[in-house]
Amino acid sequence: MKSRLLYSLKILETILILLLSFFLLAQLIPLPETYFKDFGQKTADREGRYFPASDPSYRPYYGSRLRVEGASVNGSDIRIYLTSWKFFYGSGLPRDVLVKADDGTVLTRSSGAATSSFWLERGGLVFRGLPESAQSVDVIAESYGQSAAFHIPLAKEDSP
Repeated sequence: MKSRLLYSLKILETILILLLSFFLLAQLIPLPETYFKDFGQKTADREGRYFPASDPSYRPYYGSRLRVEGASVNGSDIRIYLTSWKFFYGSGLPRDVLVKADDGTVLTRSSGAATSSFWLERGGLVFRGLPESAQSVDVIAESYGQSAAFHIPLAKEDSP
């Protein structure tokens, strides 16, 4: 009886270790294309509404590395796609983002969402009020003396 109980506890312990290892591994290994939501980025790209940032490199921002990947336009709404790499948990994405059209119009933020793992955080922010004539937008994250700015052209480049 005692050996049967010990055997059952060993099996339970093994199952728990395997489950915990799986969940820990899923958090430590960032798999952006399969694990994280893309917030409609792939659909917008297929429909021709996605515009990549002119310089999608990472910039330092409060202990993390911040990047604006691009934007998708739907009428007067624009969704900005951001990625942040930061060691350990904690938001690497900026809380306040300013989006300006090329004519100087400041857009109004309406919603946003993000997913995160141990290293990577991805988010999509929706802004309203994009003028129809806008050719580009500037995304600016600025707070307490630190800032990061990104430029997104809203026109597809003509290929020769």
